[in-house]
Formats: sequence, structure tokens, C-alpha cells
Amino acid sequence: MEMKMEFPSMEELMAQYRAGVEEQLRAGRCEVLRIDVTLTGHTLEEPEPGRTILTLPFTGFADGPWFRGEIQPGAADVQRRKNGEIERLCADYWLEGRDYTGQACRVHVVNVDEGRGWKPTVTADSDALRFLNGADCFTVMEMRRVGPIVHIYTDAPQESRASVAAAAEN
Repeated sequence: MEMKMEFPSMEELMAQYRAGVEEQLRAGRCEVLRIDVTLTGHTLEEPEPGRTILTLPFTGFADGPWFRGEIQPGAADVQRRKNGEIERLCADYWLEGRDYTGQACRVHVVNVDEGRGWKPTVTADSDALRFLNGADCFTVMEMRRVGPIVHIYTDAPQESRASVAAAAEN
């Protein structure tokens, strides 16, 4: 089945990205996760006429001052469409790596867009990153042909920000 989609230009995508970052910084949020995604394929299903499900598996890594790690197998972005219009996008994946204190940990990200922009839910099994569990997070996507770079922002506690800054100096 062939699916036609129109995409914005790279200039439009970069303008959206810059505007999203500026909005998060103006709100006083900091970037807590930066996830470099590489798409590895796709499957397209049509469970009923007019409805499609596009699944985009991916790999990648997180690299930043708060957490460094690898995306675990099974990561996928599932896009549900009705008559060509997006109903729901959902990227669900686990990362394994180390938090800024050097402790091994796992981070689970479920990033959903139901037409109002990406809204992530992040959970971590790390004491240093426990502030992410239930935090009000926001995503800004930096689009590329091989897959997006996902920037997740939140209101990190000041003591955590100070600890990350101190760890970066050492």
C-alpha cells in the first residue's frame, strides 16, 4: 500500500525546533534528556479501510549531562492515521545507561502526540533522576532524515541542577 504524505521543508522544521527550544528556556525549564534516534525500518498495516498503522522501529542513544545510555531493543514509534490524518503518535522505549552520579539505571520514555504536540512521560529507577517520575515534561523534536533528536525538558530541582553542574566540572 502506498501512502502519500507531505512534509515541511528542512527550513520550516528547523524554525519549529528553534521556536520550541526558546519556549522551553523562557519557561525556565532545562533539557534533561537528549536522545539521538536512528530509524531502522517500517511496517504499514491497514486494519480496516481508511485506517493505517505505521510502525517505525528505532535504535539510538542518550547523551547529556544528566544521563548517558543506549536505547534498548523493541523501541518503536507507532503512528495511527484515519483517512490520512494523524490520530495518535506514540514512541515507547527504554534506555539503559548511567545517571550523572555514575550509577547504572534505566529510563522509560513514552512520548505521545494526539494532535497537540508531543507530551512525554518519563520514569527512572535512579535516585538521582527520581524527580523525572511524574514530572511535567515537554518534548522538542529536532528533525533529521535518519530520525529525530528528541529533547526532553522539565523543571529540574535546583539541587539536581547544581549536582549536574558539579559532576560536569569533575
